[in-house]
Amino acid sequence: MVIVINEQEFTKANEAARSQKAELEARRKEVSRLLSQAQASKALIERVPRAIKTFEEDFHSLELRQQKAQLQTVLKAAHIYKDGKI
Repeated sequence: MVIVINEQEFTKANEAARSQKAELEARRKEVSRLLSQAQASKALIERVPRAIKTFEEDFHSLELRQQKAQLQTVLKAAHIYKDGKI
């Protein structure tokens, strides 16, 4: 079975395909950006426990006066929100 379309139908279909391609390209870029963000978040989530453990180990090896100074720095940098998030 052979389907024959005229030039006007072809032009209409071709324009639709072009606009769809532009939309899909924009969406691809957005999805790529979101994927990069998710990968960066995952890497950060994996690094945080090790960083905390290393900090804790280093912290315990400090003198008491140095421990207090470090805690003051940490407390000054911490932001506590009304919903309880830190």
